[in-house]
Order: sequence, then structure tokens, then C-alpha cells
Amino acid sequence: NALGHSLLDHPHHIAVVTGDALMLTPDDYGARVAFVDYDGKAAFESYENDPPKTQAEEIEFVKRVAPRVVEGIEQLDAYVKEITAPLVRRGNFSPTDRLRFPVPERKTRPDYRS
Repeated sequence: NALGHSLLDHPHHIAVVTGDALMLTPDDYGARVAFVDYDGKAAFESYENDPPKTQAEEIEFVKRVAPRVVEGIEQLDAYVKEITAPLVRRGNFSPTDRLRFPVPERKTRPDYRS
């Protein structure tokens, strides 16, 4: 669907499983997003050896053991801000607004193998 294509083709390059693949109705624009690019064993061992004691330490722990997950979440946040900016500027963003999912023209194809 348009949301999935827009997320992938947008400069942020986010891949999702979209509503049609999740067997949702055509008017349900849901998507499943999973950021799982980290070494779980190393993260668990690090946590076990020196667990974070404060919320600030928890945030730093996640940034340290899963930096690409953090980057993915930041990219998704940037995408949402970009597509909702016109509505926010207008001053009346509501759930009934129909979002336009931008698909910018790409000059080169990104290499997803790395």
C-alpha cells in the first residue's frame, strides 16, 4: 500500500509490513514495525553485569547496545513529523485528516545489503 512504499522510498528508508499483508481491511492503514538489529546475547550480558539504575542510564544502555534500533526509531519519528507538518501548520490536525504519503524521486537505489 501507499504507506509502505512511501516509508521505503522516502529518504529514511523504513521497511514495514503493511495492512494488506496483515490482512487488514483496505481502509485500515496499519503497519507492523520491528526494530531488531542488535546482538541480544551481548545486550543481555551487559545488562546482567551492570544493570542501569536510573532512567538516564537505561536510555544510554539502549543507545549503546542497540544504536541502529535507536536510529530506526528516530527515522520513523522524522518521517511522521514530515508528513504531518502541513496539518500541524494549519493548526487543526485531527484523526479524520487523510494523510498524503510522499514518495520522493530517488536518484540512486540504496544498498540494503549492508
